Amino acid sequence: MNLLLINPPGSKSGKAILDICEVLRQDYGWNVHASFLKDNIPIKKTDYFHSYDKWVSQNTEKIEATSIIDLERRYAQSALWTIIISQRTLYDYSYLSNAYPCYQPPISQAEFLLKSLVLFYSGIIEKYDIKTVFANAGDNMHSATLFCLANSMKFKAYFSNALLFDHRLYYLCDDPYFRSRLLKKKHKLFLQQYDAEVLANLSEINEFSKKLLGFNPVKEVKEIWRDVTIGAMIKSNIKFLRLYLSDRFKLSTGFENINPLKVLYLKSKSLLHRYYNYLISEYLIKYEKTIGDDPYVYLPLHLQPEATLLTTTPVFSDQLSLIRALSVSLPAGYKLAVKDYPIQAGYRPSSFYREIKKLPNVRLYHRLYPSMDLLDRCDAIATIQGSTGFEGILRGKKVLLFGKAIYEDINGVHSVKEYKDLNMVLKEVLFNPIETEIHDRSLNAYLRAFQQILYNPTDYLEYQNNDIQSAAHRLKTLLEMNAA
Repeated sequence: MNLLLINPPGSKSGKAILDICEVLRQDYGWNVHASFLKDNIPIKKTDYFHSYDKWVSQNTEKIEATSIIDLERRYAQSALWTIIISQRTLYDYSYLSNAYPCYQPPISQAEFLLKSLVLFYSGIIEKYDIKTVFANAGDNMHSATLFCLANSMKFKAYFSNALLFDHRLYYLCDDPYFRSRLLKKKHKLFLQQYDAEVLANLSEINEFSKKLLGFNPVKEVKEIWRDVTIGAMIKSNIKFLRLYLSDRFKLSTGFENINPLKVLYLKSKSLLHRYYNYLISEYLIKYEKTIGDDPYVYLPLHLQPEATLLTTTPVFSDQLSLIRALSVSLPAGYKLAVKDYPIQAGYRPSSFYREIKKLPNVRLYHRLYPSMDLLDRCDAIATIQGSTGFEGILRGKKVLLFGKAIYEDINGVHSVKEYKDLNMVLKEVLFNPIETEIHDRSLNAYLRAFQQILYNPTDYLEYQNNDIQSAAHRLKTLLEMNAA
């Protein structure tokens, strides 16, 4: 297999990707290449390790001479500007009004960066006949570049995701929407072979469904879901300042080539805005305390800045516009229940919440209001492509999906293509009950398909004492599974 691995900026894996590259070459005989940045320079020099920073420094004239318009024409199926949008530290495409640090470079600098990424990765892919790329989720420019180019060039791009039960169950996504062609293919197949593939394994499927229903990220992923308080924010800021003043300071991801004093200024400025926003939104905005008896559609907001919106559906980054569109399109008598992401605290300007409260049929809930209470009692869920949509489908709820999602093919999910007929789409969804038998059949086939694409580390205990060997075997197994 001709494979490219990438190590994006700030990668938590450090040099692990480079070590995995070596294992795949030596133990499995694959033709593997790996790219790296200056924060993860390999000890070993070899022709299958490729330095992005060195390439850029050696090809500055070529990059400057390349027309950005010509690149857009050459890669006609790729929206190249989304690569810039994906880097949250460049421009405020999340519309957070200074609460998140963005350094707003001149557009010529952004275009140079974009051309550098496209030319570097397309060059490796063409020169070494790369057929498969293993990236990260598209929340950084390097991964976003490869998923973008995959739409125009003849290679497949993947990244790994996991279900977080008592241990991780891994699977591959093959587009930045976290979707899987393999899952889609198996879901369709198991609907056709329902008796043999689904009914014969129904008890196992039901157990899998119970685990999905019982998963509570607040309890299971505490390092991600810690509540945001003034105390926690101050503690985090003091930690950053101490690190900044020490000799161990490294520029944050996205600020690698910026003057450290400017980074400190940008972060301090955004911090003041965030403290102000936090105090206003926590103590001066009035939220709903109860759900009430009126029927409603539940809209849980996405975290921002976030890869899901920036890379895949940047047109929905203005979530206030989506709230307004739903408000004007709901049938009379229905309400829209809006709740912000639990750890969004302080990032949105107070005007965001005040504008929501001006809409007469919209009820605004505090970010920590129990999401499951709102989900259980709603008539439908509206989401751009969030996981709450899947949680609703598991509970027999209808879902209005404005983007694309891994669960989009399950019966009961209604994809909204445009706003102009949204009022009629809402009436159709809300006034026609879900067909339980068809829904259950589709959901069970989907869950069986999902089980079939997972890599369970406990099935391969011989690798448990070596993280690199385990990661290499997992990647090999998943790539072969998806290539079959």
